[in-house]
Amino acid sequence: MADGHLFESSDTNYNGADISWNFLKIQDYVVSKSITYDGKRISWCDSFETLQEFIKVALGFEGKWRS
Repeated sequence: MADGHLFESSDTNYNGADISWNFLKIQDYVVSKSITYDGKRISWCDSFETLQEFIKVALGFEGKWRS
């Protein structure tokens, strides 16, 4: 039995859609303090435009934004 975590692939299936998460890009946003985690919640701490970029570049989601 192996210790630690193993990421088999960066590809994930979410509601039938193939997505590819870029873990290096996600780490960049964590280091820049755009994303914080308090032990219970993940919070976005940057601009709306940067959030849109993060969703597209790091998580690979495309779509239209609505509020």
